[in-house]
Amino acid sequence: MRFGHHFLSVMLGVIGILLGIASLPIWGESVTPQLAPLEHLRIGFAWLSIGLLMVTLPLRRFLAALVFGLIAFLNLFYLLPTFLTLDRGAPPPAAQHFTLLHANIWNRNPTTDAIAAMVNRERPDIAVMLETFHGLQEPWLPALDLHWPYRADCGAAGCANLILSRWPLTILGQNSSWFNAKGSPATLAVRVHHPAGDFTLVATHLAQPFDPVFQAQEGAWLARYLLTLPPPLVVTGDFNSAPWSPLIRKLEQQAGITRIARTGPTWPSGPLNPFGIPIDHMLGGPGVSAANVRRLPPFGSDHLALLAEIALTPQAVGPAKPAGEGGGTAALVPTP
Repeated sequence: MRFGHHFLSVMLGVIGILLGIASLPIWGESVTPQLAPLEHLRIGFAWLSIGLLMVTLPLRRFLAALVFGLIAFLNLFYLLPTFLTLDRGAPPPAAQHFTLLHANIWNRNPTTDAIAAMVNRERPDIAVMLETFHGLQEPWLPALDLHWPYRADCGAAGCANLILSRWPLTILGQNSSWFNAKGSPATLAVRVHHPAGDFTLVATHLAQPFDPVFQAQEGAWLARYLLTLPPPLVVTGDFNSAPWSPLIRKLEQQAGITRIARTGPTWPSGPLNPFGIPIDHMLGGPGVSAANVRRLPPFGSDHLALLAEIALTPQAVGPAKPAGEGGGTAALVPTP
């Protein structure tokens, strides 16, 4: 019995040390591939530490309970600010607004019929689809309703981003790291010609955090690029980064945008989702907000899709202009 108590104490101590070290706010800036992803796992760390706290209290292991309580507090300190400022209801009546669907469809999605079914069911005004490596030849596109006559992809740049729209689009820029400069993310920027006024929409997909130096380069490139685009600005993408990570915080600061759609984890989409990571984000520049934000049911991808109502403060906007770094000549998407 004494050995069992001693063994339990040792195990709780080892778990506490490892979990405490993993929860330290230092790994997001790490250049070590094995350590950088730890910063994005805070939801899992929080659940684990709270569970261990609940286990150790009845066992009267008060020192261990204190340690796990402090670890839970540390993780919640970073988590809660990214979730608390949530949906504020319907957008102001005077604001220009539209519904936006964002989905990383996963290039290995075995149920392509479910992709078209989801888009047809939700009927957003604009749909941004990532990992569409066949571009305008995606096999599920013919099954869509005629609700989205305007479609844009990256063409030769091969960024695997696709935008479907009710309204005309002008392509401002198409970019991918293999086609353009290394260290620049897969990005498609368009000017949407909404009846109430134009706005810029950017779809982007950053690298995974297992190469933190490369991912940081992509974030810095994206921040510079967004500053070259005409407002109002809406950005949606798979950033492969949690909202509390240094990458997202720096992007918001450097590009003058904020995360407007705050949800729970979007990856993975399966049973482990409650312990996962919010890596799909919608962000907006000044005058842009989101309401009625929700995660959609699984559709065969390893990500959950996001749907939100985006509101834009009325403001005068100029004509579309060529994108800056990584961009090309603005080109109107022809009417089908």
